[in-house]
Amino acid sequence: MSYLTIFVTAFIVGFSGAVTPGPVLALTVSESTKRGFIAAPLIVLGHAVLEAILVVCLVAGVGSVILKNQVLGPIALLGALVLIWMGWTMVRESVRRSADLDISLEPATASVGVPIYRGVLTSLANPYWLVWWATVGLTYIGASFERGVTGLVSFFSGHILADLAWYSVVAAAVTAGRRSFIKRVYPKLNLVCGCFLFGIGLFFLWFGTKRLVGE
Repeated sequence: MSYLTIFVTAFIVGFSGAVTPGPVLALTVSESTKRGFIAAPLIVLGHAVLEAILVVCLVAGVGSVILKNQVLGPIALLGALVLIWMGWTMVRESVRRSADLDISLEPATASVGVPIYRGVLTSLANPYWLVWWATVGLTYIGASFERGVTGLVSFFSGHILADLAWYSVVAAAVTAGRRSFIKRVYPKLNLVCGCFLFGIGLFFLWFGTKRLVGE
């Protein structure tokens, strides 16, 4: 994959993951009601620091091993299955109109630290986050690392910018009081992202199979 392909697909996959309701999304809504738009970049910063540490640890620990076909192949296939499952679930929920974004939270009264620190905590508290990095994230690291450090930076920058883009939209909507707009747009956005995840899952299925047969 080219650097641009790595960046663009990482952005879209990251964006698709970001729109899935979870602790970081809930925190963004809650903090935005108290601090305004600035809450989103601060939360994403904490989230990004944690993920950067994780990526460095993964590369440092498995960098020389993960590029081997017999290792990268099975990882890619596992990541493909996760993406296909995620995509199918998002499409099904959207078609059934059960995908909803709950942004009716009240401002939290107890403080556990600044938004950056909370961004780290909520990421760690989300089991989906660890599963994603152990499958999809690790697959992307392996695929992008084939292009060297620049490829890895392309992946990571696209991934983090996706988080920043979505959470900034949510923070702006909450700050502006346009919650009904987000609720109308979200199901359609969920459907589009689900279709993309399903498609990129098929690509990783091909990618992993190709590595296993040693092509």
